[in-house]
Amino acid sequence: MMKFPTPKGVATLVTRTVIIAECRRLEKKQMIKESAGKKEKGSTQVSIKDNVGVFAWEPSDMTGVPHQVIEHMLNVNPSLDRVCQKQRMFTMEKSGVVANEVAELVKAGIVRPV
Repeated sequence: MMKFPTPKGVATLVTRTVIIAECRRLEKKQMIKESAGKKEKGSTQVSIKDNVGVFAWEPSDMTGVPHQVIEHMLNVNPSLDRVCQKQRMFTMEKSGVVANEVAELVKAGIVRPV
């Protein structure tokens, strides 16, 4: 349940777990199996090779999307107090990976430091 201010008062948003369970299954991964025929494998490989420019292999490849498309604004009332979440603690290995990924995104211009 989430409550947020509206011009007519406070609105309450209630979700159902059925909907949440359905949303978790939206992403389906396609595997090319060993048992797939040569014809199927060949057509998939040709399709991937024909559209190789569509895939982003590195963060710097994702810079072609206009900022107007990917930027968003949160519908937040500026007069309300901000609430900060507790900082998550990672292991040294994970924090190093996170720092490297963020550095790549900053270098590519996808995110910027605030």
